Amino acid sequence: MRFVNVLIRPSAALIVGLALVASGCGGGGGDAPTVYEVKGKVTNGTTPLAGVQVNFVPAGDTGLPSAGVTDAEGMYVLKRHTGEEGAMPGSYVITLSMSTSTTSEAAYSAGGKPPEVDDSVIPEKWQNADTSPKKVEVKAEANTVDIDVSAE
Repeated sequence: MRFVNVLIRPSAALIVGLALVASGCGGGGGDAPTVYEVKGKVTNGTTPLAGVQVNFVPAGDTGLPSAGVTDAEGMYVLKRHTGEEGAMPGSYVITLSMSTSTTSEAAYSAGGKPPEVDDSVIPEKWQNADTSPKKVEVKAEANTVDIDVSAE
């Protein structure tokens, strides 16, 4: 009888453990970070810039990146990789890019040619987190971050 009890206990623990994992206990959806709205306008002087990829790159080891693309009026709203609008509170470096090719990110990911960046619209310093002139703090509230590429 003792031999059977020894086999049942580990099996029961394994079954309970698998049930917890399958049900989402221990780190499921309740652990999603709180994000706050971040929106703004990208311009070159007074001219709005459409089609610009706006990236908020965490400065340091905390936070998660968020990104958005400007519309015809130069307006953007940040989204996380999950599609949720906003960014976590914290310090960020802003990078900008604008593709001049018709290659989509999906086509590039599938092995296509990388999109070319239009340096005449977005100065090179904005394209890299190490050289970007714009650093911001996202606060635990609605945030508006306007970017003028000619002023920085």
